Amino acid sequence: AISSLDEGDYVSAIESFEELENYEDSGDYLMIAKACYVQENLNCEDRRTYLYLSELRESSEDFREIFDSLYRWRAEFIGVNTDADDTSTEISTIEAGTTVYWHYKITGGIPGESTYIYYQLHCEGESGKLLKTEDPYSNNTTGWVSWETTGVDTGTVVSLRLYDEDQELLGEKEIKIL
Repeated sequence: AISSLDEGDYVSAIESFEELENYEDSGDYLMIAKACYVQENLNCEDRRTYLYLSELRESSEDFREIFDSLYRWRAEFIGVNTDADDTSTEISTIEAGTTVYWHYKITGGIPGESTYIYYQLHCEGESGKLLKTEDPYSNNTTGWVSWETTGVDTGTVVSLRLYDEDQELLGEKEIKIL
């Protein structure tokens, strides 16, 4: 088991140390092998990395930070424009009376997990109602929110804010009404 660990064959080392779990120091070596596996596989979000990292986060602040960083939900804004199908055009102003679309991409989460996203529109000085998406989002899911700008004063800045299920802010994007 130790030679597998020394050779970088962490999966074999982990399997061997799990079989030897009642022997002295095998538990410590098992955690070392899992830590090495996680360090080597941080870029591939497989189930094994998640399982080992979730075990290690309880024993180390460093692994807790890595876990939180890897599996925290995030919003990546793709664009804000006037077309529900256009995810590439980016505008910063819009004519009053036009429908605006905020396009976004949700990333993160534990492998295989999904979450509902909450969104809220903010006009200067006012906050809209916090609404929940109809369908849950998983890693790399895209979506959009639309809003009709009728009745909004010229010069008003409107922003969309996206939140996760714990109502932590994932991101926001604004547009100015002309």
